[in-house]
Amino acid sequence: MAFRRIGAHCVTCKTPLKQMAGDGYVTKRCVECGGSLVTQADLAMLFARSQPRRTLELAIHNDGSHRHECPVCSNKMDVTWIEFLRVESCELHGLWFAPGSLERLLAYDVHPPGGLPRFRKKKRSS
Repeated sequence: MAFRRIGAHCVTCKTPLKQMAGDGYVTKRCVECGGSLVTQADLAMLFARSQPRRTLELAIHNDGSHRHECPVCSNKMDVTWIEFLRVESCELHGLWFAPGSLERLLAYDVHPPGGLPRFRKKKRSS
């Protein structure tokens, strides 16, 4: 994977991001902590390659939790969910994945640690 320096900085550790070019896609990655900025088009292609039988659905939900600035334009990013995986998105520049999150998505490890909660029917008392 080839890379070059670009003008954006990691939202987590402020290290300059490096542009990483792969087979038909480009990501902007922090070599210090592993955070990644990926355009929606490149993410759709990567997801389709890794999970061909699944559909990628993004749900924007700004719930009042902390939002980082986009590493490219400095606008506040939106809190965005892919199943139970929290990412942040900039309408213009793509999605920010915290360290390890992009790899989790591509492996479809998008559920909470320990799995989904189990709901049981309450037994009726007689």
